[in-house]
Amino acid sequence: MKPKYQIYTFPVIKLGILALMILTSVGIWLGARFYLSAPNKQDFETPLIQQSKVLTQQLEATVISLDVCIQGSNCDEAKSSLNGLMSALNEFKSLASSDKSQLSLVGAVEYSQLELAVLRFLAKEDHLPNDYQQLREALSRDYVEIRNRFDDLFYVEHERVVNELRSSIDTMFLLSPFIALIAIFVVLGGWYRLKKTARNRRSINDSFLSLSNRLDTLDSNQVDSILNNVSLDPIERNIYSKLRTVFEKVDRQQQDADLNQQLYGLIGYEIRGITSTIKGGIQYLVQDSEDSRAVLAKDITSAADTLSDLAENYNRLLSQGRDKSSSSFSFLDVLSELTVHLKSKLHRESRLIECDFNSNLPLHVVGHQTSLFWILFLKLSSAMQIQNDKHVLFRVTSESAENVDKTRITLSITFLTHLNVDQRKIDSLHWSERNETTTSNDEWTLSILNNISYFDSHWYESGQQRRYELELDIEAQDFQTSKSQQLKQRHIVVCSQGKLALDLLSTQLTSHGAQVTLCNDPNELFRITSDSSDVDAIIISDLIEGIQIESFSKTLGARLKAAKTKLFLLATHAEDVHGAFEYVDKVFFTPALPHEFIPNLTEALEAESVEETLENSSFLIVEDDKVQQFLLKRILMKQEYQADTVGDGSDAVDWVRNQRADIIFMDCIMPGMGGIEATKLIRKHESDSNLTTPSTIIGATALTSVAEHKACIEAGMDYVISKPYKSDEIIKVIKKYVAFQKLN
Repeated sequence: MKPKYQIYTFPVIKLGILALMILTSVGIWLGARFYLSAPNKQDFETPLIQQSKVLTQQLEATVISLDVCIQGSNCDEAKSSLNGLMSALNEFKSLASSDKSQLSLVGAVEYSQLELAVLRFLAKEDHLPNDYQQLREALSRDYVEIRNRFDDLFYVEHERVVNELRSSIDTMFLLSPFIALIAIFVVLGGWYRLKKTARNRRSINDSFLSLSNRLDTLDSNQVDSILNNVSLDPIERNIYSKLRTVFEKVDRQQQDADLNQQLYGLIGYEIRGITSTIKGGIQYLVQDSEDSRAVLAKDITSAADTLSDLAENYNRLLSQGRDKSSSSFSFLDVLSELTVHLKSKLHRESRLIECDFNSNLPLHVVGHQTSLFWILFLKLSSAMQIQNDKHVLFRVTSESAENVDKTRITLSITFLTHLNVDQRKIDSLHWSERNETTTSNDEWTLSILNNISYFDSHWYESGQQRRYELELDIEAQDFQTSKSQQLKQRHIVVCSQGKLALDLLSTQLTSHGAQVTLCNDPNELFRITSDSSDVDAIIISDLIEGIQIESFSKTLGARLKAAKTKLFLLATHAEDVHGAFEYVDKVFFTPALPHEFIPNLTEALEAESVEETLENSSFLIVEDDKVQQFLLKRILMKQEYQADTVGDGSDAVDWVRNQRADIIFMDCIMPGMGGIEATKLIRKHESDSNLTTPSTIIGATALTSVAEHKACIEAGMDYVISKPYKSDEIIKVIKKYVAFQKLN
């Protein structure tokens, strides 16, 4: 509610006084400048006055030179001075004719006499001494008149300038009293308003003081009680409503601060564990042998890298964790990220992980993705820190919860001394719950996951085996479909070490319709591959004992090439199998998660050999950036494909009109003709030429907007990839082209 009076404050008076002081200072300064300062003559000189001064000085110099000549000295200087005099006289007359307000030459006979005397002298070719004497007398007479004329001109101009200045000052002095009078009225008005404002302010202060005294004793419940009073003044109701909002924000902030403090404490515990490993390793390096140092240095480096990754994710938690609103997210993506982090943690300690995910897990759930991930990761990683077993089985299952709107998710990690055991035996063990004092309290976890209605954790044991289990109820939006038959009529041979790994992989493959043959001996694998005509693919693991994976892959791949049987590698870590990449058709990394492994395996099985299909195919690279052009050509060369290159869309159109390209990598944005326009012209050429098999055009752009991609597709491109070029994405696109050619 706005007050009915206008508030004037004390600065109004200060402004009025300041205005008076400024006006007074300006008046004193102007008066002193005019009456006390001597004006500079140069300030009053006009071009005509200046030229008159030049003429007078030149005339004086000419008279002096004539005196020198008459006395018997050189007369050449006198003649030269006469020429200068005539030049100054002509310039003066020209200025006087253009500005008659200062001087009129009518009646000014001295200038005419001067000009006549000089011209008469210059008309003679031979000059007698008497001629110089007569000219000197004539110039002397004219000099006096011209000098007087110059003084008159300067005086008149001086008077004009002074009068203008005096007129301006008089005007200022006339205006000053009026301005000062206005300033006085402003000050008086401000003083009056100030008194009125002071009275109103005292009244307002008394009201606020009374309200402040009441607010000191209020809490959120009392505020709600006051707001329920229907007779409350509207202004007070507005104040109390805002106060209740403040109370609610403070309560939420306090609650979030308490919960985040506990969560950050747990994260700090994990960071302290890693830093303790680094400090202990450094101390061990100082006093241990050289061989041990080399081994432990690798562990320390791995721990430091993990600490860096943890700090990055910790920052993500700080930025995203403040948002408490629930949203839909992919639960399988959370499990994938969780598995990668757990695998990385175990790898630092030379431990292995196997995964078993139920086939009916939720696809999308409602909640807060970052908080859920960190809770699960910190809980599971803390449990793995307690147990030192070398092998871990990570299982995720789902079932109906007590609340029909929720789904019960169970995550468990079983610690195993070895992997030579199948999962049926693990499930048949008698697991008994035991108390574990080292686990964290789950109450604060349930508070952080505010959309989770149930969360609990347990430790179980069976003899020497231990299991840690998490249970939580989540709101699922949809679930995985029933078991598909993507691998139906596919015969796949799996060779690995350990019954558990073979059992889990076999269960995945058979559940999708595949016929699976298992072996754990390399020699047996060579026996099976002796007649591999009915085998679609062989999957080998880098954990097979007694072999060097690179040479083994090379030998096995050579034997399978004639039978067109695919060879796949199941790798634990990329750095350990780097040399084997070129001898296998595809590398999958463990643990093999069903929702990722089965689709990728199906795609790899259905893809034909790129080398065979593209044996006689041609490639064209349209790219204006020489660096990107070189990068893409190098990627293709590594796959033993040769490509032509052009740097402009118009060049690409001309190239296609003269010869055919099976695959064209087209930069969408280029100077001159861009990729979109070039694609349209190429498609028009193909249509006019009635080509049965058009080129496959792959658009490449650094932009990621939907509109950009849509424009590329509408122009006639088959696919759009992002720049900079990446080897795996290029190969994937080529495989898509192979599948397209197969359909045609």
